[in-house]
Amino acid sequence: MDSSVDVDAYIIALRWYDNKKVDVISSFVEEEPVTSVSCWDKKEKKKVDVPCPAAIHHYNKNMGGVDLLGSLTALYKAKIKTRRWYIYIFYHSINMVLVTSWLWYRCYCKLLAEKEIKLSSFLNQVASALISVDRRKPGRPSVENPNSQQYLQKPCAHSFQLWMFDLMAFIIGLCGIPGRHARCLSARRSPLCTAANVKFIYA
Repeated sequence: MDSSVDVDAYIIALRWYDNKKVDVISSFVEEEPVTSVSCWDKKEKKKVDVPCPAAIHHYNKNMGGVDLLGSLTALYKAKIKTRRWYIYIFYHSINMVLVTSWLWYRCYCKLLAEKEIKLSSFLNQVASALISVDRRKPGRPSVENPNSQQYLQKPCAHSFQLWMFDLMAFIIGLCGIPGRHARCLSARRSPLCTAANVKFIYA
């Protein structure tokens, strides 16, 4: 831990050695009093007590906003390799939304005096929920599935009992928007009677 003080400008420049160098410049918090904090040591692979100056302790205690969001989003980044730069922006935006949601969730847990879950568990639960929504088996729908019975019926023609013998001529045109008939498996542009506004389905 090194420090340098400019008495005339009332500024202290402090360097604290954690796993990496941390440089802090402050105009209202000094090095003293020095407290002890528990940090993870990568070499010994355990937590050790490290002296912490008052400027670092004050920063960690009151850290919020952009600093807190940046530190939390850096914990669980999406490890991808691509030349398309916008992919990084997309995944980073999702990460920021998830971290912000977890911060709000933590605030509500404190207000309700409930036990909160860790950020990693929160991200896993959100991912599992998104994966399980409307999940369908690959391939064609099974005949045994009762929900798929309506899509397995054979195509049929419209019943024209109301329009066959009313002496009205059919004006045939193509439907502008592809539509699906209740018993038709295709979704192509079908012929349309512009006078009766009825689609023709070939049997």
